[in-house]
Order: sequence, then C-alpha cells, then structure tokens
Amino acid sequence: MKFLLPVLLCLVAEVRAVDYLWQGMDARWLRREVGFETPHRLGSVANYLMNNQSGWYSNITFTAGVSGDYAHPQTFYTELPSGFTVGEEVVEFEWTDKLDNSTYPSASSTKAKHFTIPKEATALLKGIRLDMHCDPSLQPVDRPCNSEGDWMSYFNISQSCQTPTSCTVAVSLTRGWTPSQGGGKPINAVMSYKAYVPVMTLIGMDHTAHAETPLVRSGTTTTTRVDEETTYVDVPSDSSAIVGIREVAYQLFETDGYKNLGRYLERFAFQMGPFSRKWPSTTLEMNYKLGVTAAETTTYPSKFTATMVPAVVTWPTPNGVFPTPQKKVEGTVCQTGFAFSCRDHFLKESNNEVVPLK
Repeated sequence: MKFLLPVLLCLVAEVRAVDYLWQGMDARWLRREVGFETPHRLGSVANYLMNNQSGWYSNITFTAGVSGDYAHPQTFYTELPSGFTVGEEVVEFEWTDKLDNSTYPSASSTKAKHFTIPKEATALLKGIRLDMHCDPSLQPVDRPCNSEGDWMSYFNISQSCQTPTSCTVAVSLTRGWTPSQGGGKPINAVMSYKAYVPVMTLIGMDHTAHAETPLVRSGTTTTTRVDEETTYVDVPSDSSAIVGIREVAYQLFETDGYKNLGRYLERFAFQMGPFSRKWPSTTLEMNYKLGVTAAETTTYPSKFTATMVPAVVTWPTPNGVFPTPQKKVEGTVCQTGFAFSCRDHFLKESNNEVVPLK
C-alpha cells in the first residue's frame, strides 16, 4: 500500500463564506459471520475536514489488517459563524518503529512538532489521519510482512498550546501481540507510519476558549457499550458557544493476567455532541460518545480507558443563542479478504471515501 497524503498546506488565514468545525468520528466494522462480529487489527485510519475551491469534504479512511469487512464511518461537524477568521496549520510526521525482543514484544513511538499561532487565536483539531504500512524491505529475512495494520494497545493524537502563541501536535502509539499471539498470525517486526494532523485556528468575535476537563471513559472492550453520555459546562449568559476537540486517545491494560496487550478491535468512537442550552441558563449540555469495543465471543477482553479533550469556545451575543446544530456525513469503505467479498455485498472496494459536507 502506498501512502496517500494531501499536499502540505501552509498556514493560511482568511474570511470565507462558510467554515466548519470538526466534532469527532465513529467507525465500526459491520461484517457478521453466523451472527458474530468480526474484529480486526487497526490499519490506516482518517477522519478529517478538508476544503478546496469546490467545497468542503470529510476525508474518511478505515482499514482492516488482513481479513475483509465493510463499514460506514461517520464524521460529525458544525458550521462556524461567518465572523470568525479561520486559519489552518497542517503538521506531518513520518517514521518507523521496531519491535523489541522481550517475552511480550511491543513497539512504542512518540512524535511531536511545535508550531506558532497568533496571540489572539484558538487552535482546535480539524480531524486526524494516520497511515500505516509494512515495508517488506525493512523486515528481517525470516519474518516477512503479515499485515498493513497491527494490534494497537495505545493510540493518542493531540493538539495543545503551552503559551498563547506556542502549540504542539503529538502522536503516540504502542502495538503488541494478543494473548493468543494473533491467533497464529505473526506481528510485524517494523511498521512505517505517516501522520497528517490538520489544526484549525480561530480569530475574532471577541471569543474566549475555555479549558475543559478531559472526558475519560473506562470499561472492558468486550462488554462495555458505546452509549451516549452527558456532561455540563457553565458558559457566560449572554454568549454563543461551539465545541471542538483537542485530543483523542485510548489505552488497553493488562487484563486477566495476560501481558500481551494488543487486541482485535471492532469500533472506535470519539464524538462530541449534540449540544443543547436553554437561554437564559448558563449551562451548556454536552452529549458525547467515547470508547473502543471488541467482539465478546472471538476476542480476549481488555480493560481500557478512552479519552477525549473538548474545547468550548464562546463569544458575546445579546440575549444568547443556541449552539449551532451538529451535522454528520457518512462514508462507505470495504475491503475484500478471507471469506468476504465486497462485490457480494454490492459495495465498491475502497478503504477511502471523500464525502461532501451537507
């Protein structure tokens, strides 16, 4: 598989007719065999907003490791008021990791880059993209590539600002074998990655960005459902509000004495919204979905935490207004593999779809 990345975008700032704010994603494999779910290794994944002269789109990628499957990943977003001046900073990384030689092999990597923004700006994620690839030329002679994905036990993509003008994008990953050693499937000795992280900057509207407490969901991958939950935040009475995202992450932990932490997974949900507020109340109700799941009958359970860091942005508005409505678009991805054919399901074989925003 070749890496497919958009052309690097320089920092831009302009007032456009319409701009949109990314509010998360939800992707779930849908193939069923005799009624049972089919989980997979995590492969390349992307869910981010992009725009050009023809309009705004969601770029969606969701790939399985080896076996075939299909999914309808969703992107959540909202329209920004026209008074904001919107900029974009794209941060890119390219690297390889290497499996250690321990009894319970794993490979961890962290990459970070700094960038600057105007003092009066607020930075928010515009989405995420991580491409994974097993390069045959980098593998030991006796251990060829087995998959274009792997069993990720830790996944974190974040954007944060240390000062009003100095910000950082960071990507952290850990992969390892499953308790059954992949069910007889080898783990790649070396994996190659490319990360593409677009960051939106907002200027104007006399706005204020409120530091929010991270949302953390804990559970067990095989039994914890991804249900809608609710949290509340106080906002100024005469103001409007929108909510963006600064970090998405999950981590798997040793469970039932199994020290190989990797797992096959089925669903990845990091969604902020929808939102509601009844003026003149100063309480903004924020619903969200957060978690990772795996098939109960075909995978080892793992305790997990999933984390998402929201950012509430407010600006003065006489008499206050409701938050802008949340919208969503849905893509379709399908991968032919063992005992599964996209053609049999009347689906086009593709791991990527670019979907126009509504």
